[in-house]
Amino acid sequence: MPLGDIDLRTITQDWVVDFIDKKRNQLKEPYLKRIFFVFKHIYDVNIPKHFRDSPFIATDHWVRGSGQLKTKNKIDFDRWSFAKIFELISYVKSKPIQLIFKLCVDTGCRPSEARACSKQNLKFKSNIPYYQIRHSLDRHKKIKETKTENGERDVVISKDLKDELIAYMNSLPKDQDYLFLNSQNKFIDLKRMTNELNFALKKIKHKYNLDSFVNRKTYMFRHWTASKWAYDGKFTNAIELAEQLGDKDINFV
Repeated sequence: MPLGDIDLRTITQDWVVDFIDKKRNQLKEPYLKRIFFVFKHIYDVNIPKHFRDSPFIATDHWVRGSGQLKTKNKIDFDRWSFAKIFELISYVKSKPIQLIFKLCVDTGCRPSEARACSKQNLKFKSNIPYYQIRHSLDRHKKIKETKTENGERDVVISKDLKDELIAYMNSLPKDQDYLFLNSQNKFIDLKRMTNELNFALKKIKHKYNLDSFVNRKTYMFRHWTASKWAYDGKFTNAIELAEQLGDKDINFV
């Protein structure tokens, strides 16, 4: 993934995360970090702060292991219960972003897969409603194939979320297929999701003294669900769990 003649003004948080993930397999981490901080310095020197917030500081990019989710602490499910997770989501101001996070909790899907959700991929006429995951979003917020070869999968959706999604879809223009678009008719970006989640996390921390248990915060709902499924023994073996999460192994990327 060469830098080429990239316009610094177009760099997003998604781009930075994608750049690091791709280079991890090619470079040792100390060298990659030096490249990162040189790149960050170039960005900071050339892009005025009043133009936009730096995508290099919007999240903790240094999660080891090719995108793996390094937990800060083992999840305490007594404290981080299902009710607390949904209370956290309730503090998110944007209804579409709430639904993205709920979709991640319900199905264990990646944020990029939830953001790419379309009406035609929601199968609600069967007795068991499910989300037919066939695509995700890339760093340019363009539709692409799923992240892994096991990414295409059907994941069950709860009745409560089904009802919420139907009500939300009924509020959308009839010709809008993708659910989660902003006012410019573009996919909701990761930075906005992170900002909304940071606001919600401050409220939950103030009320219960709870912190995020992953560094890459928008992945916390996928990680919570994966960990809860493993904790509850929902699947008979780790491979089945990985397949449900759309992974080729048990790293849960």
